[in-house]
This record gives sequence, C-alpha cells and structure tokens, in this order.
Amino acid sequence: MQPLSSEIHVPSASPDQRGMGKPTELPDVDLARIIARNDWVGRYVAEQNRLTNGRTDAETDFTEGIALYHVVGHRPPEDVSRQHFNSLTGAADTLTSALAKFNALAVEVGLAAPGAELTREQIAFAHGVAELCAAVGDQVRTVRDGSAGDLIRANYGPVPF
Repeated sequence: MQPLSSEIHVPSASPDQRGMGKPTELPDVDLARIIARNDWVGRYVAEQNRLTNGRTDAETDFTEGIALYHVVGHRPPEDVSRQHFNSLTGAADTLTSALAKFNALAVEVGLAAPGAELTREQIAFAHGVAELCAAVGDQVRTVRDGSAGDLIRANYGPVPF
C-alpha cells in the first residue's frame, strides 16, 4: 500500500546545498541572461543617444531596447539601433530624393527655414559632403557589391541629367 502524500517525507535542501547561496539569489544561468540583456540594452541606448546627439529620452530607448532584444537580440545592438533610427527618421528611405533629405536636414540644423528650397551653393555643399563620405567608403569594397562609396554616391551624389 502506498503512503499518503502527506506521509511522504522529502528532505528539503538548504539554499547552500542547491548551489544558489541565499534563497533570494537567482541561479547563475538566469543571472547571466539578465546581465547579457542589460548589457545589450545599454549598448542600444548608448548608440541611440549618440545618433540623436543626446536629444532622446533614455527611458523610452530603454523600453524599446528591451522589446527589441527579445526579437533581434542576436544582432549587435549598435546595428539594430542604427536601423531603428534610420527607419524612424526616414534616412533609410530610398524613395525620397537626396534633395528632399538635404532640405529636411537643413531645416533640422537651422540652415534653412521650413518649406524653403536650398540654394545651388547649399546643394553643391551637400553633394561635396556626400563625396567626402564616399571617398572614405571607397576603402570598403567587395568584388560582388562594389564599394560603400559607390552606394553613397548613388544615393546622395549629383544626378547627371
């Protein structure tokens, strides 16, 4: 005959016998996961802060970082932050012309009034900056894809016609 469940004596292990130290501590694996997540989110928030020149809400970025970690935590947080930033600002939008992006940037930094068109000199300056960036990007080249500079020129260089 089986003893009743209330009659079965199971010795309880003390916290030290379970290898966890104090009863309120997390197991090492769980603690390592939390530390890894917090590190990833911290790097994500730092990159967002850098991209926005400090004009961001760290609490919102932290919340976004935690949500993004569960989906794309296997990717470097700096890459995820740049992709997220570009999608929010429209910088990754290839359907918007370079001139429209130059205009928006000029308004944001106070170089032009909202709705105003850039002068030829300002546009030439923007194309010159794009060419400087493309020259640096030429150092990153693959046989199949060409160089990063080629991509920059294609998106932000002057249109020949």
